[in-house]
Order: sequence, then structure tokens, then C-alpha cells
Amino acid sequence: MRLDRSHVEVHTGWRLAPLIAASVATGCLSEFPPAEPGPYPDDGLAYDTDSRTFYVRPSGDDANSGLTTTDSWRTIDRVNEEDLEPGDVVLFEGGAAFAGGLKLDAADGGTPSARLRVSSFGNGRAIIEAGAGDGIAITDASHILVEKLIIAGAWNADEQSGNDGEGVNASGTASGQRRTDLQLRALEVRGFKRAGIGL
Repeated sequence: MRLDRSHVEVHTGWRLAPLIAASVATGCLSEFPPAEPGPYPDDGLAYDTDSRTFYVRPSGDDANSGLTTTDSWRTIDRVNEEDLEPGDVVLFEGGAAFAGGLKLDAADGGTPSARLRVSSFGNGRAIIEAGAGDGIAITDASHILVEKLIIAGAWNADEQSGNDGEGVNASGTASGQRRTDLQLRALEVRGFKRAGIGL
């Protein structure tokens, strides 16, 4: 499924095993509450509170542990290097911009009782500045929640150039493998040539 819109708002997501589903509509940023300060939202979904929470801030350092706001990572590249475990949470600082594309693969997925979560913390939503590529690429991974982010590509409609990707690209490469429980909500996706959300 391809949602061929250069600017989409993903307001809510829901589980539709074994398929991936998302509710997509346009709307304005002011409809969304600020990102919650803690790593686990009160939304009725399953999270493993014994797992790790990683923080990413422009003032951080990729040599840090990433496990506290004062010992945070700095870049998306550092997140991509980590083999995220079921139940882990990755929080980008709200209002800040981070260059590059986030990549989640089979080694990074969650489980039904320990979902992997990617979100913002602090005030507002973090911005994933993907440039010419995909904003978030999810490959062969299930049980993931992505929320409260702005995902921006560099597509220029007037010049018909600047980006050749998708805001969120979810795909499977293994024959017969079915991805389940991918939830996308409170996302603003813009500036991508191929699609805002590609499932």
C-alpha cells in the first residue's frame, strides 16, 4: 500500500495482525498534546518497563551510554548502530532536528508483550531530517510503535528533485514472513517523493 501524498498526518494507529495498518488524515500540529515526559505512555499498550530507554539530544555524545538525558547520544547513526531489544525505547529531544534516516531491522523488533517504541521527549516533537532518502525504514521487524515525530524529506515539488524516498518505509524481505503490529501515530510526514507512508 502506498499513500502518495507529500504531506500526511498520521493521527492514530491500531493493531491488525498479521497486517500493518494506520489511520491517516490531514490535520494541524496543534491538535496533538506535548510529548509525554516519561518513556512509557498511559495508552493501554504493552511495554517492558525493565528494558532500556535511550535518549538522543543535539548536545549529546555518541560515545555516551545514551541511557539518561545527561548521558545521551547525539545522532541517528548511533541509534542505527545499536541492536535494539524488545521493550527498548528510543526518545529524541522534542523541538530538535536530527539528520539522517532511522533504520530498524529484524534485530530491532519487539514482541507482543515488549513493544519497541520510538518517540520524542520534552517539549514538542523531534524532527527527523531525512534529506534525499527514507525517513524511517523498517525491514523485517514487528511490534513497533513510532509516534510524536516530524519526519521531513528534502523533496522540492517545484524543481521535482531533492528526495527519492518515503517518510516511513515498512517492508519484508524474507519469503513468507508477515510483519505484525506496526503502529504509527501523531506523526507529521512531509517532503518525500515516493510516499509519506509506504507499507
